[in-house]
Amino acid sequence: MLFRSDGGCTYLVSPSLDASAPGSTISYARWWSNDGDGGGADPLNEIFYVSISDDGGANWVSLETVGPVAQSTGGWFPVSFLVSDYVGNSTNVRVRFQACDLGTGSVAEAGIDAFRLEALECNDAPELLGDLNDDCVVDGGDLGILVSQWGESGVSGDLDGDLVVGGGEIGRASCRER
Repeated sequence: MLFRSDGGCTYLVSPSLDASAPGSTISYARWWSNDGDGGGADPLNEIFYVSISDDGGANWVSLETVGPVAQSTGGWFPVSFLVSDYVGNSTNVRVRFQACDLGTGSVAEAGIDAFRLEALECNDAPELLGDLNDDCVVDGGDLGILVSQWGESGVSGDLDGDLVVGGGEIGRASCRER
């Protein structure tokens, strides 16, 4: 989808997407040009915004802001985001692309292609020890859960089987059979 903005903002909003599975990723290729080739008195000062919502568009969270100068001369750039890094996994996720010409008259051009929603499912793989939030990776989110359970017993953060969350859990990310 290509769109052009001259004197205001142009929006492209996805339909509702089911990104309820942990590990849901949105990817696309984007084109952005505000270098003045399309004419105008204010090149390199326009902005392209990409936002995401998990409530059908009632509230939006910024995914990326392109411009005014960075990557402003066109070209396709692949982009990928883990949904849960920005909003909750839900069945009502929407993505909004917004190309704006808000300064002195000029032309801004944007394009979106290869838009995809993918979800990684861990059900067929061995359980990843340390993946406490079930997003198929062991990362800072899991560490936060581990720290919040520090000193407790009978919780998911007990990775070494000693019945209490403590120092033995640090660095124990590996696969184990379910």
